[in-house]
Amino acid sequence: MKIYFAGAALSEAFDEKKHARYDFAVFALSISQKENEVARAEIKMENEPGKLEHLKKYEKFFISWESQGKSELIFTGIPSRGNQTCEGYFCVFELYAAPPHLEEDVKAFLERQKKAPYWDPLFVPPEKRGKSLEVQDTLLESLYVDRKSWELKRSSFFKGSQKIDLKGNFLRESFINYVVQTPLRAVTVKLKAEWMQDQEGYVDIARVIARKFPGFQINSFSSIGIEANWPKQGQKVGRSGYEVIKSRFDRIKPNAHEPIPFSPPLKAHLGIEKYYVRRHWYDAKLYLRWQYRQKRRETLLFTLQHEFQKGASLDGEVKEISISLQNINPEPRSYRWIPKAYYREGMLVTLGAYTYVAKDDHKSSYIFEEDRAHWKLKSDSALGREERVDETFFLSPRGRQAFEHGLTLAQYHLAKSARSSEIKVTGSWEDLLSVTTDHTVRLEDPRIPGGQAQGKVVHYRIYAEGEGGRRAVEITIAHTLGIAPKTKVQLQEKYAPHFALDGYCEEDYLTKSGLLRAAPSGIAYYDFGGQCPREGLLNWRRLHSVRMVKSVAVKNGPIEQLKALVTAQGQFKEVLKDKQTQVQVQLYDLRTKPCLDHKIEVTLAGGWSAPVWG
Repeated sequence: MKIYFAGAALSEAFDEKKHARYDFAVFALSISQKENEVARAEIKMENEPGKLEHLKKYEKFFISWESQGKSELIFTGIPSRGNQTCEGYFCVFELYAAPPHLEEDVKAFLERQKKAPYWDPLFVPPEKRGKSLEVQDTLLESLYVDRKSWELKRSSFFKGSQKIDLKGNFLRESFINYVVQTPLRAVTVKLKAEWMQDQEGYVDIARVIARKFPGFQINSFSSIGIEANWPKQGQKVGRSGYEVIKSRFDRIKPNAHEPIPFSPPLKAHLGIEKYYVRRHWYDAKLYLRWQYRQKRRETLLFTLQHEFQKGASLDGEVKEISISLQNINPEPRSYRWIPKAYYREGMLVTLGAYTYVAKDDHKSSYIFEEDRAHWKLKSDSALGREERVDETFFLSPRGRQAFEHGLTLAQYHLAKSARSSEIKVTGSWEDLLSVTTDHTVRLEDPRIPGGQAQGKVVHYRIYAEGEGGRRAVEITIAHTLGIAPKTKVQLQEKYAPHFALDGYCEEDYLTKSGLLRAAPSGIAYYDFGGQCPREGLLNWRRLHSVRMVKSVAVKNGPIEQLKALVTAQGQFKEVLKDKQTQVQVQLYDLRTKPCLDHKIEVTLAGGWSAPVWG
């Protein structure tokens, strides 16, 4: 058997005629690779003067061998500068099957993987989101670099892209079967979201007040009290969180089409003269700006079970994962930008997904672009305005996406534990020289339960001693405890049974009605939309003036005043002085608590099982 070892330029491609040569004679060769690592080759050759200097002339090397009259490439590598030694009769030379720019390729590759449902920025601290090598445990795959072409791709935990049916063609005494871990029985995930519910708006409550007066218009026989007590612009009113931003309280000059401006005729104390008391009618506006800032803490909890193949009894543990989501609603100290408002230097406002800080004291324009010169960008958020949390996080579309990402995390940990045992065997070059960590290998042996096993290659070592010495391939495969795809029942069929009522029957009722949902990872769960919080500001978009004003009480209104005037016996001024019209308004309570807690428990419609490929 001839093993060729030829140097080449970095841009040079393998040519079986050109590179089937001995630049250096190989005394011993070992090529090995572990899952999620690059392959490496160790070449032992005779120590000759100036050999290492001669090796430095080349940027990369091809290792090939002669098979059936043709030269076949088995390894392409670049030298490892720090691992070249020459002692005694031999030199040891180390190569790596990776291009010089591998780290940049990996960064770009991982950056492309940062998308739902396998990557969620809320699960990563803001300071780490820009690092390309920051990955999340969601993909049931490992990185794989081909030792010949340097192709970078992902390789499944359970099934390689290629398959070798080795059967029993291996050394019997090399067979080792050992348990590496006990599969997890389940994974419990607790997702925590702490955020600031920040809502604000404005509402005109004057029309609600006017409904409490005759003719649905504010009026009174006394003007001093009601005009003096009408709220002024900039005034804080009612409970905390309300401010008057616009106030108008104008008397209406009556004309022929407007309400009568005087009372009916009133008798004086002698019963001879008749008097008329002026009735004042008003056109009013009262715009209130309201703001609600409440700290909220939500917890979502679920458990994903591991479904093992029939007859398997395992005492695996239940792994618990607790994750605090990051930057739900960033900058809790910021306000929403609004037009025609006064801002002080250093104040923070949020506009869309961005937070700005005021450069100086100023009054804002009608649109932000006109006001842009007064602001500088402070930070951007993982959530845009359309995704920001309003009332409850995990019931929002963004929160559901975070939950489904949590499902992929649980699935990943079950998958890692499912590869519970490993089998190591040694075979021949002819059968196993092409093996990689992207291969699935099937074995047959009476020492294996069931007589056969199949698994993904997690480690291999190809070695040869000279041209006529011993040569073999040692492989380790990860055996999985799971359920074969052909016996696996679809979740929709298994967990969405017939819905029957009075003879009516419909298949897949739970799925069609939305009570059963499927995550992108394929795991089904029962909808948890009904687990709404019971505290805090809910359905704030419905807080128009009618709902914002809980009650309006009018004391000494025009009807009560008129009754008192009729019996006043001429003491009209004294009666009106004692019976000034007063308006009492009770507003929606916007007082907050230190923190509001809400818990959601999600029931999954089935477990997850590791595939066993036939």
